[in-house]
Amino acid sequence: MTTYALTLIDTLNVNGRIFFDAIQVVASQAGNHNNTVGSVWVKDVGMVSRTLINGEIWDLVRYRVN
Repeated sequence: MTTYALTLIDTLNVNGRIFFDAIQVVASQAGNHNNTVGSVWVKDVGMVSRTLINGEIWDLVRYRVN
């Protein structure tokens, strides 16, 4: 069973870019906190940050609106 935790973030700075109204989602396997994965989503942008199981952090590098 996977457990999800949602956190609302008013203002978020990722690589010098400021995003508003972000949602952080953390998913973890029941009984095994070593399998926790997290991601941060922003409306009209998508995923801007992700934390992998091994602790590696992925951040959005380039963002452009067409």
